Amino acid sequence: MALLQSADSPEASHALQRLIEGDFETRWDAAKQIVRLGPSVLPTLLALLSDEIDEAGPVDPLAPETKTQALNESPSRYASHEDSGEEGAGEEEAGEEEADEYDIELRWFIARILGELEHPVAVDALLNLVKASPHPEVAAIAATSLAKAGDLALPALTELLKQPEHRILAVQALSQLGHSTAIPALLSVVNDAEDSVRAVAIEALTAFRDRRVTPILAQALGDTSSAVRLAALRGIGSRGHQLPEIDALVSRIGELLGDLNLDVSCQAAIALGRLNNPVALSHLDKALYHPLMPLALKTQAIRALAWSENEQALHLLKSYLLQLIPPLPQETSVTHSSDSIGETAIEAAPPITIAPGPLNARKKPHLSHSDSLSLEIVRVLGRMDNGPLADQATELLLKVLDQCQAAPGQAAPSQTAPAGNNANTVELKASIALSLGQLGHQQAFKPLLALLSHPSPHLRFHILAALKRLNPEGGRQQLITAQQHETSEALAQGLTFALSEWD
Repeated sequence: MALLQSADSPEASHALQRLIEGDFETRWDAAKQIVRLGPSVLPTLLALLSDEIDEAGPVDPLAPETKTQALNESPSRYASHEDSGEEGAGEEEAGEEEADEYDIELRWFIARILGELEHPVAVDALLNLVKASPHPEVAAIAATSLAKAGDLALPALTELLKQPEHRILAVQALSQLGHSTAIPALLSVVNDAEDSVRAVAIEALTAFRDRRVTPILAQALGDTSSAVRLAALRGIGSRGHQLPEIDALVSRIGELLGDLNLDVSCQAAIALGRLNNPVALSHLDKALYHPLMPLALKTQAIRALAWSENEQALHLLKSYLLQLIPPLPQETSVTHSSDSIGETAIEAAPPITIAPGPLNARKKPHLSHSDSLSLEIVRVLGRMDNGPLADQATELLLKVLDQCQAAPGQAAPSQTAPAGNNANTVELKASIALSLGQLGHQQAFKPLLALLSHPSPHLRFHILAALKRLNPEGGRQQLITAQQHETSEALAQGLTFALSEWD
């Protein structure tokens, strides 16, 4: 095989043969071996990409009519498709299709290898491959491989930016370059006519701590394309806390909670939670009480508040949760100055703009989705692993559990999901039990043990799981002791159930 004979060592020849003739897994291993051999394999790799030279110049190696030497030298792979005659016509077509697929896969691997070699000749070959390939997957991997070549590929990628048909691939490659030298090139396309180009460039720029980035993000947050707004918010949510002067954008992000595109509004909630400053959290709080905000957004706002893991966020979650469930008898307010979760000064946030209708003043939330929202808050409270906040979350959940038990007009116990807006439901109590088990505070053991008096097996299984988590070693003995002194028939039955299922 002429191409393989040109390799400078038996090891290189063997690796290249595996690359040409092997299946995908074999080629993957061969590619890693070839990269270790270094630039010495470049001539053979380039020959595989461009294997026919005539007097007029190089023939496009990616054109459909071009057959690579690699294929010509590997007839055994397609032996079953070489029959001639009338009955072989269909098989010949199938062979050509398989050969084309094989050709694409081979070029895909070569492009990956060229990027790993980080050599000027390899960069030029990849640039030509991006321009010449009629196969999107080959052009895409060639552009990605250019990014792996680092600063060496920057001139080539900048050249591709000037060509509209290749601009999106160039921007995607620049976004993976990960070096500040790419900033000028990315800034040059933030006003491109194509939404996809703007979106990729904007999100890539958020990776850099550069003062030029923040004004561009402010512009992107008001872009007419939802894809661009979404990209800016994703970038801010991932790395916004690293950007200079990012706090100046908090109010603008807060306005996007009212975006008509639900993906954008939910991403705005995520970004505000990650920025984790008082004004950002205040925006999330206002979204919870807005009567026109969809359930998905309110759910995301709850999660974002929980992610921030600070006392202000926990206080906001507490206030909202206690308004979603019935109050204790004689209780006139859900917030007291003596509560364990202290009040935190909150800087007022501008109103959220949403069409139709203005933002109403803070008031008791609509209850159409209160069950779902209550459950979500209870779940996120159980995931708090910050020590002091976990203590406060435990106290809050115990208070809510007590409030459910004492709430007037409670409905008959149900063994299924909660019905209507009645907070005293099996599902809410089950979620509270699991969250208390996750938080792991021993003070929750006795209240959960008492809850075994509820006749629902569904709830009892959740309580049992929590009790095992709270005291895996001595919990069973505590149940036995409680059973010996229990006079309530309902609780005695619950204890018997728990003991029978403990092991």
